[in-house]
Amino acid sequence: MQIGRLLEKIQNFRLLPLFVLISMIAGIGIGKIYGISNFELTPPIDAIVAILQGTYTFSLANTLALGVVVGLFLMMYPAMTNIKFEDLGRSFKSPKQLFVVLFFNFAIAPFWMLLLANWFLEPGSDFHTGLVLYGLAPCIAMVIIFTFLSFGNTAMAIVLVALNSILQMILIPV
Repeated sequence: MQIGRLLEKIQNFRLLPLFVLISMIAGIGIGKIYGISNFELTPPIDAIVAILQGTYTFSLANTLALGVVVGLFLMMYPAMTNIKFEDLGRSFKSPKQLFVVLFFNFAIAPFWMLLLANWFLEPGSDFHTGLVLYGLAPCIAMVIIFTFLSFGNTAMAIVLVALNSILQMILIPV
């Protein structure tokens, strides 16, 4: 396959499912090999501040945690380049949509995930904890990409993800 055709497929998100699968396998593999859950991770916002102050401690776990932030940005960037700033402003003129999504993300989704985790997984297991934590912090970068791929309102998706991210940092204790 020529490099140009490969780059075109990457830009058109045709290889996205493959990249997601490879990333999941790599993440599970690294976690199993290095026992990442035994490390104390620096939250990304604290890591960025520490890097700017020159006090950041580089370790495998901290680098992977910070890599998630960089990776999410790189995944979101192509979808965000097609949006005009005026479209982002128009998204705020629809407070009903903003409220409904934020309500479901912070009032319904966490309890729904807890219910699912209790039904299908052993309480106290790592997967149970992970599913509950995922329910506490829904709606990340993939929402923008899936909205973009389905020709949805990408500007609204960007605003919602930004608001969710800010609220998650404020409302969810680290």
